[in-house]
Amino acid sequence: GSENGDTVNYATVVREVKAYLKKGVAAKELQSHIVAFPVSAQEKMNALVEGLFDGVQKAFGKEATKRKNHLAGAVAGDDEGSQLLLLNAAEEFCYKKGSNELNEVALILKALYDVDLVEEEHVVHWYSKGLKGDKKDSQIWKNAQPFIDWIRNAESELEEE
Repeated sequence: GSENGDTVNYATVVREVKAYLKKGVAAKELQSHIVAFPVSAQEKMNALVEGLFDGVQKAFGKEATKRKNHLAGAVAGDDEGSQLLLLNAAEEFCYKKGSNELNEVALILKALYDVDLVEEEHVVHWYSKGLKGDKKDSQIWKNAQPFIDWIRNAESELEEE
């Protein structure tokens, strides 16, 4: 650690995000604070997701809708990179919080999808990558499967029309 106290770690970023949210800081202002933190883009996104959803036990869909603007600020347009960061952050949040959130993963994915924060192709890409990754046996992929099937079916129905 640094002697002058300017070492910023992930826990600090999460605390800061929660403090800003508690103050009712607008999405753009929060984003400008987060951007300034000297941590990786993934850690910034993880901190945002954790800050926004910490303490939420159920109804992630409602919470995602309520907090859409804060998340939208972090997901730049249809930038694949930022959408994958968001999906990774949601995954990490589920791992960290435990079984209740793992059971909600399909609902979390659907909520992010419904409020236009992630697109089908990026969700499917994230899922495929996860199935090949070092946590491929995780419950998260089994729980995400129904949503992935739903997306794939919706895509094929659109192609048939």
